[in-house]
Amino acid sequence: MDKISIIHNHFNNIYKIANNIENILKEKNIKFKKGNYTNHYISINNKFKLQKYYIPVFTIKNTGDIGINIDKIFFEIPIKKSKLNTNKIKKIVEQFPKIEIYGYKNCLNDFYKNNDIEKLLLNIKNSHEKFIQFNLESEISTKANDIVNKFNSLSILIKT
Repeated sequence: MDKISIIHNHFNNIYKIANNIENILKEKNIKFKKGNYTNHYISINNKFKLQKYYIPVFTIKNTGDIGINIDKIFFEIPIKKSKLNTNKIKKIVEQFPKIEIYGYKNCLNDFYKNNDIEKLLLNIKNSHEKFIQFNLESEISTKANDIVNKFNSLSILIKT
């Protein structure tokens, strides 16, 4: 198969997943806005690269985003840093150990990821950020219903 066919099939799969997620969000009466956006980042060979191409993203009202990237599904959920405490962060990290925690304004400074919860919270409190972003990735092969359920579980844990 030539490169163009491989890319074509891969992007068609991404938008098929997006359509399935959209259908589930509608079935569950979840309010969302669907868009195709550029300027996300992807890690290639452990370096963040700016994406100038569009990817589908669902913005769930008052919650966060579900995005379908070329290699993963991602969930981004912001919260005011004043609402974070040691117990909340500990619960989030214990339940979702691969979660990334970084600044909302400066997402490339992933300096909050740390195993020491107290130090992590201190770094958050000492930052200039007003909002802290939580990001969790899921395999692109994950079923749409499982994607929505995992997003809901994470958002409930972060927002409550």
